[in-house]
Amino acid sequence: MAFNPILHGLRGIAALLVLLYHWKETFPAFAGTYRQLPFLGTQWNFLLPIDFGWMGVHWFFVLSGYLLASNIWNQPLGTQSIMRFWARRFCRIYPAIWVQTPILLAATYALVGLPDFDWHRLIGNLLLWLGPYPGGVSAYNGVWWTLPIELGFYLVLPFLMLLYRRIGWLSTLLLVVAITAGWKAWVISTNPGPGYHASLGILRLLPGSLSLFMLGFFVSHVQHKTTLQTRGSGRWLLAIALLAFYGWIQLLVAHHKTIAYEPVLLAISDPAVGVFIAALLAVLLRPDMANTWLNRLLSSRPLHWLGEFSYGIYLWHFPVLRFMPKLFPHAWSGMEGSAFALLVCLVVTMPLAALSFFLVERPALAWLARRQAARKTPMHHGVEKHESHA
Repeated sequence: MAFNPILHGLRGIAALLVLLYHWKETFPAFAGTYRQLPFLGTQWNFLLPIDFGWMGVHWFFVLSGYLLASNIWNQPLGTQSIMRFWARRFCRIYPAIWVQTPILLAATYALVGLPDFDWHRLIGNLLLWLGPYPGGVSAYNGVWWTLPIELGFYLVLPFLMLLYRRIGWLSTLLLVVAITAGWKAWVISTNPGPGYHASLGILRLLPGSLSLFMLGFFVSHVQHKTTLQTRGSGRWLLAIALLAFYGWIQLLVAHHKTIAYEPVLLAISDPAVGVFIAALLAVLLRPDMANTWLNRLLSSRPLHWLGEFSYGIYLWHFPVLRFMPKLFPHAWSGMEGSAFALLVCLVVTMPLAALSFFLVERPALAWLARRQAARKTPMHHGVEKHESHA
């Protein structure tokens, strides 16, 4: 797949949205003061994107489905190629976790000690076998809950691609929708109620989130296998997609206090968000959108670097926010303290994310690439020798 800077920009924005959402939850004074502001004779929530910053995770899932499907679209999928794919994906996730874990433990020990440390929890975190999976442990870092879902998708993606090649995109998509719907229906039906607050984590395990990845897969199918590119209509499609997305968000706003008690809305809310994200992604990737100001912005150097560091931003912002009140408990009071907390979080998180990228993530992938190349070379030499004697 050819490099597309727009995807880096979108990934960077997704990481920033998650950071802003957790900042608002940890230091709410600023958002509480400026949530409603008068404009054109009515009150507007100009912090609505931050209130829904948790959708950055949905963006990550849809983008993963698109990017990874595009990378293996025309590749032969035998045992060795699938194993190499899994190795690359695991090497993308685990090294940064293995580096972060001892740092978090050391920082926690320095601040509050480790009175409840146990080896079972440590091993579970190093393997990313986290609750609510059976036998899963509680995470050292609150944002790690999405990583087992990502890893699960990496495991099933090659088989989804093989299934797609055998039965076609529509049957594969319908099967995934049925799996997602069946999982959500089962979780909701077995919940004792009232309300489904305790089941949210289970609802979002891989069967429940698989449709989000598959929507990205479908966008990849549209781009690679169809010619649905009507010249000159991209701007209108973008406006329609944005308005529809905004309408759905307003529906969620209207039901935000009761959604955990409404099983149908709860079941369709995440897949519906994924549909709108996939629609926006499909529009942004159209050829007739290439020279628009929005795509130029998404392709800009700052957003490119933000996308490069997105995994590190995602991993490090949350512990930074959690440690700040422990280090300086009286520095964040009031609206000014809340705004200052965001500045400090950004100033600390960005260098940590850059260090993670340059010292851990990129070297780990480079090491694996060298290792895989070294394993392939003797095999190719053996084939050539065999063929020369044929």
